[in-house]
Amino acid sequence: MRLGLDGRILADAYSGIGCYLIRLMDQFKKNKVGEIFLYSDRPVLPLYHRELEGVKVVVFGEKRRRYWGRWLLASRLKEDKIDLYHALWNKGIPFASPCPTVVTIYDIFPLIFPEVFINRRRKWKYLYHLFIDGIRANHIITISECTRQDLVKQFPLFKKKITVTLLG
Repeated sequence: MRLGLDGRILADAYSGIGCYLIRLMDQFKKNKVGEIFLYSDRPVLPLYHRELEGVKVVVFGEKRRRYWGRWLLASRLKEDKIDLYHALWNKGIPFASPCPTVVTIYDIFPLIFPEVFINRRRKWKYLYHLFIDGIRANHIITISECTRQDLVKQFPLFKKKITVTLLG
């Protein structure tokens, strides 16, 4: 199996999603799931290099980051013959993916507490990307039963493709 992972988060310093990605790759390597490809629109920080042993890192589209996840990524997935792609955050599912896709949605806090949005444009942009990823993904992973319930309440058509996978 050739597994593609969204590695954009590893272009930034440590984060919860970055830790999740590192642990996910550790488990894939431990269980010998096949070849792992990590895709990013920026170079991965050196502090992660040790963790990437045995992973093919593919960095491209640095000057066109705005189009990276929705448009540019699909051609790379096809070129690398990826069997399954996992987006670890919003704006990661290509419009025309050549393979099945999974997206992890951690929470929908901005929908539960709309006052978080400074303006309406940001709110609608967030909703659009969340909805598009949920529609385009073949499967959705949430990190808690509460997030699953919130998603189903806001987007009932996602119900059949959500699985809860606790991070701990």
